[in-house]
Amino acid sequence: MIRRFLLLLACATATSAARADLADDLKGAAESVKRAKAQWSQGALPADIDLEPEIDALTRIIDGGKLNESGRVVALYYRGDANLLVNAALAGANRPPNVDAAREALGDYDRVIKYGKDIADWGVDVSNAAYYAGWIAQRYLNSIPLAYSYWEKCADMGHSGCLLAAAEARVTGVGGVKVDPEAALAMNTAVFNSGTNYGCGGAYAARNNALIIFFTNTKRPAGEALEWLDRSKRLFDSNGCARARFDIIEYLMRYSAGDPKRGTQLELAAKHAASDDDRAVVRYLAKGDEEAFRARIARNPTKAGKCDLHFIALWNAEVNRNGGVARDHYKAMQDIGPEACGPELAYARKFGR
Repeated sequence: MIRRFLLLLACATATSAARADLADDLKGAAESVKRAKAQWSQGALPADIDLEPEIDALTRIIDGGKLNESGRVVALYYRGDANLLVNAALAGANRPPNVDAAREALGDYDRVIKYGKDIADWGVDVSNAAYYAGWIAQRYLNSIPLAYSYWEKCADMGHSGCLLAAAEARVTGVGGVKVDPEAALAMNTAVFNSGTNYGCGGAYAARNNALIIFFTNTKRPAGEALEWLDRSKRLFDSNGCARARFDIIEYLMRYSAGDPKRGTQLELAAKHAASDDDRAVVRYLAKGDEEAFRARIARNPTKAGKCDLHFIALWNAEVNRNGGVARDHYKAMQDIGPEACGPELAYARKFGR
């Protein structure tokens, strides 16, 4: 059955031997790219990976003109993925992006999106093509509006990653998207209702709803924020995702409300902390060592990671009415910028920032 499907990709005028060779070449290149993408999703993509042989093979197959329409879409999809991974490897090695590879990937993904139909037997997913096109536009071409134009498309297709991105934009207004917290809540709810089908996406969507309700003017009951946190942690418990930061968020929400039982959440965070950052946050909230915590923030390797830690410190300082410390961390978030700190800067408006 598999061989029969492969043969159907070649045009009817080719000889059967040529069709088999063409199908095998396409299958080999696609499988190689899929393996590399799986490594990337697991955080194990080698920085020195060389995908040029796969890109060259797919280009020869595409340019050879012997594929039918669905066959061309398969080849374009995996060439787009290969060029995406070229830049993912460069980013992992802290090297500048390959702009030509990024643009070629966008062109290939555009043709897959235009085709508009999944090819399940080959793992071709149109919504994934749009999601990664947005990823490339944002990270490697520095075009935020273009990124969100892709993510809006695949959000309409129900893609969880795109729904999360589109929901965030309705909190921050990034990419020229109209701020609409209620729409963000609805999008996150759709992801949550998908359960654990998108990694930890359902849990993050529930957490995001908790933060939106707590920090923005949604006119939802305050208790609903904690209800969403409870839902998020139930998903984490079911799929093994780390949850210490969720306990920390609940601690700060309860601390903001003057809940005398908030210490329970800090104890849970200490129990669940699996990273140096999370352990540092627990120590900071328990002991208030500002100098040590700022040193920990400085060691974080990413802008997003630094922003998360600054926001926790800002929130804690606001609850403690320590305006000077809050201003310092807010200024640091501004310096990092809205690309990495967009939601946190939006949430800080609750404190008059």
